[in-house]
Amino acid sequence: MMPPRLIVGLLVAQVLQAVLLAVLSIYVLTLIRSPEIRSAHGAAPGLLIGGSVFGVPALLMFAACLGLWKRRRWGWWLALLADTVMFLMLAYSLYDDGWRNLDLESTGLSAVSAVVLAYLLLPGVRAFYRTPVPGNTSPNPGVV
Repeated sequence: MMPPRLIVGLLVAQVLQAVLLAVLSIYVLTLIRSPEIRSAHGAAPGLLIGGSVFGVPALLMFAACLGLWKRRRWGWWLALLADTVMFLMLAYSLYDDGWRNLDLESTGLSAVSAVVLAYLLLPGVRAFYRTPVPGNTSPNPGVV
């Protein structure tokens, strides 16, 4: 049985956000290998931290995508946790830089994160992951 369009949209948005964060993390980590960064003392550790700041949530989001795909309740909770943490980090970054210094990249990442988080909290999506999977014979119907 095909999942509803709402769930397919959530899965696509979640995967795209995870891929975006993974690509951003890989890009930041590859900057460390450039000769300009190697010659600048103290820049490489900051980039390593920056790459992991985006890489860890990307890994969590990929795991959440797997759980969402398999219609597991833990996947929804993990997606909610990872998306909330990512949104709060990006919103704090916007606030910390100052409202007059907004740039397109950080504003766009914050908006994408907010949309995916809002999508996850839609009543139809929550109900889909709250109901048991058809054919599940486990004693706890919410756990698959």
